Amino acid sequence: MAWRELKRCGLSSCMSGLAPGTEARSLGFRRWILGGILESYADFAADPERWRWRNHGSDSTRDTARLRFQLYWTKGLGSEVGFWRERLSLDPAVNQEALHRQIVLDWLASGSVSWYHDDTLCKYMDLTANRQLRVLNSGSGPFSPAGFVCQDAPTTPRRVSVVSTDGLARHYHKVYDEYGYEPPFTPLQCPVEQLQSCFPPGHFDVAHMRNSLDHAYSPFDGILQLLAVTRSGGYVILRHARNEGVPGGFVFGLHQWSFDIHDYKAPDPHFLIWNPTTRIDVTEELRGLAEVRTELKRHPSPDAPADERYVWVDIRKL
Repeated sequence: MAWRELKRCGLSSCMSGLAPGTEARSLGFRRWILGGILESYADFAADPERWRWRNHGSDSTRDTARLRFQLYWTKGLGSEVGFWRERLSLDPAVNQEALHRQIVLDWLASGSVSWYHDDTLCKYMDLTANRQLRVLNSGSGPFSPAGFVCQDAPTTPRRVSVVSTDGLARHYHKVYDEYGYEPPFTPLQCPVEQLQSCFPPGHFDVAHMRNSLDHAYSPFDGILQLLAVTRSGGYVILRHARNEGVPGGFVFGLHQWSFDIHDYKAPDPHFLIWNPTTRIDVTEELRGLAEVRTELKRHPSPDAPADERYVWVDIRKL
């Protein structure tokens, strides 16, 4: 299916056109009503005592798999915001690691923060293009970075703007207010599954996510949205820990999905999104729409065990 056909009918409604059975495997984002779930969590955050759970998008109470997923994922929203509230604190009693507190200070001062694992993102962009170069940092969390400069451009250095988005951005803005922060850069409220409602088609040269897409409500729909707001010939770059949902049994926090590689020793390994009820071969689903390159690399954290791996995925939009 060509991108013009996807644009004509809408990515979510075209899901079943990508390949037979896609909706059955992904459970169909259009039936999940992410917006309603995020609103439900916002109601909870505003007034926990009066909050009541509302079923979103399930055909019946017998649809236990979807209901269970909704409940676990919605509960995980609170733990995610709580995690970042601690990491944003400058109080040693709350944020006990001095290194983490220094990260906050550096970011507040200049917007300087580590947010990608590659040596550079410049290699994914056409530095000769006569237009503004843009990178989308989706699922950024509260630490929105500054833009950067590609020094190795053919003529003069090229400045690249970075736009950060997150489905929980409005809650992070509340935390900024609680701590009295005035950050130089902040994320926009926009879940990855709804990027088309936030940006025009083909707006970015590169769309990037690190350790966040596997927290999404529907990662595969998120990939389609990332591609929709990326230019033809541009890249969607995904960097995630391998099988993050497995240690918690897919019930802990937002870790309801795992990313892995099928037959990673093969010449053309496939990128997989899975949990106990769903398995999506992203490489196969995007055939004809994008080129997918994936590999396993050693976990970039110096504290990670030697056998821990990262799933690196480069998706080039055709």
